Amino acid sequence: TGDQNILVASASGTNRFVITNAGNVGIGTTSPTDLLAISQSTTTGSGLDVYRNLTATSTDSPLVNIVQDHASDDQNAVSIQNDGTGVGLYINQTGTAQAAYIYSNVDATANMPLLHLAADNTAFDKEVVYIANAGTSYGINLYNSGTGQAMLINQAGTARGFEVYSN
Repeated sequence: TGDQNILVASASGTNRFVITNAGNVGIGTTSPTDLLAISQSTTTGSGLDVYRNLTATSTDSPLVNIVQDHASDDQNAVSIQNDGTGVGLYINQTGTAQAAYIYSNVDATANMPLLHLAADNTAFDKEVVYIANAGTSYGINLYNSGTGQAMLINQAGTARGFEVYSN
C-alpha cells in the first residue's frame, strides 16, 4: 500500500535502516521526519563519522559542504544543540592551517556582524570569550584594512568596559 516503507534493513529483529515512501532516510529510527535522520541511543562511538584520508595533494574541495542557496531564506544553515554537560562544538586542529576560518562577502546593506557571540542569561557568570595562548605570538591580533574601527567597546552595564591584566 501507499504507506509502506520502500526499504527496511533489520538485524536480529531490530530495524536499523529505513527509507520511507516519502523518501526520508532513517538510521537508528523507524520513522524519520527529515530527509536524513540519524538517531543514536548508545554513548559509545559517533552518531555520524565523515572521514577522508587523501593520498594525493589537496583539491581544495571541502569534506562536507553545506549550502543554503536562497537569498530570502532566514533559516539557520547549521544548528548545534547540546543539552548535556559536554562541549557543544569542539575543533581539534593538529595541522598547520587555521582551526576556524570565517569569511563573508556580504554587501554593506546586510548590516550584520560576521560573528555574533551572546550569553543571554542573567545568571551567566563566566566569560563569553576566553582566549588562552601558551605560545610566543599574540593572543589577539586585530587587523583592519578598511575604513571602520578595528575595535569598538560598547559598555552598557556597570562593570568595566575593558581591563588589561598582566601577571
